[in-house]
Amino acid sequence: MIDTSKHIQSSIHGALPIHPNIVTLYSTLETSSFQLLILEYVHGLDPLSFLSKTYPYVRAGSLPVDTPPKVELSLPRTRLIASIFTQMCDAVSQCHKISVYHRDIKPQNFLVLDAGRGMNQDVSSEPRVVVKLLDFSLATTAVDSTDLSCGSVPYMSYECRNNLASTYKPRAADIWSLGIVLVNM
Repeated sequence: MIDTSKHIQSSIHGALPIHPNIVTLYSTLETSSFQLLILEYVHGLDPLSFLSKTYPYVRAGSLPVDTPPKVELSLPRTRLIASIFTQMCDAVSQCHKISVYHRDIKPQNFLVLDAGRGMNQDVSSEPRVVVKLLDFSLATTAVDSTDLSCGSVPYMSYECRNNLASTYKPRAADIWSLGIVLVNM
């Protein structure tokens, strides 16, 4: 027997128009025992891993060894964060335009692909990236949701994490989660 909730989720993902920042669902194959999703192949890293690989953490020389490393907020890193976050927002905005709410916005549900370095291919130039939103397994089209346990706790909306009401607005929760992702970048 097929899990109908998964069927609904693939239908929601399949209803999304093709967008450069959303992993495309090409087709689904179903049998009596499983559902197979045929998705766009994307080879990349989550945003936090991509940023730490591109701009590694640095350790200040005078601080004790047990002090956590810090991130240098250079202009190139800040521009890269802006590019990544803008594309994340574009993907979520496209979903919201057709009333699809992801409900599990977190760094691990985005992949960043290195699209090369500017036109001059200079190693010192800033990387160009493409960001893709994936994993619509918790997506909904409901304007109000009663499923307070969806998402990942560190990025979950405040009202869900603290069970403040019996329902919440998934659209607002997605936007909250995007803000938490940005703070962590």
